[in-house]
Amino acid sequence: MTVFISHRQADSDLARIIADYLHKRGIPYYLDVLDSNIISSDITTKMIQMLNKCTHLLAVLSHNTEGSWWVPFEIGGATLINRRIASYSYDRIQLPDYLQQWPNMYSLPHLDAFIMAYKADQETASLESYTGRLDSDLGLSRIGAYQFHNNLKAALSMQNY
Repeated sequence: MTVFISHRQADSDLARIIADYLHKRGIPYYLDVLDSNIISSDITTKMIQMLNKCTHLLAVLSHNTEGSWWVPFEIGGATLINRRIASYSYDRIQLPDYLQQWPNMYSLPHLDAFIMAYKADQETASLESYTGRLDSDLGLSRIGAYQFHNNLKAALSMQNY
């Protein structure tokens, strides 16, 4: 179970900090560092391949994200394949309505809540695999994603935003 960290190039430093934070807590991640020499269709293919290999998407959002084509593309792709989605915004930007359906994080304690929800999700997937109830698509169902989102939102609401 890998976390796809979606971000705009201008937010690469924060995305790397988040990746390191996840790594130190034993959470595997994918962080794309785009090569400007790659043509767009190759990037699209690579993004789709990596989204298919990941179970969760964490979108790093800031004022830099406005005008981005890739971050919304990745969120849309993750939605279509029932990935668990959350966002992290260090500057607490006002998110568009369509992004407010998923958990929104603003601090390191929020990332800790994400990690706890991730680990609980991992345990559920392991149990489903053991009992033979695992879906063919990495055990990721729309219901499972819904439960992950609700559990993380509940954990976040218990913290002082």
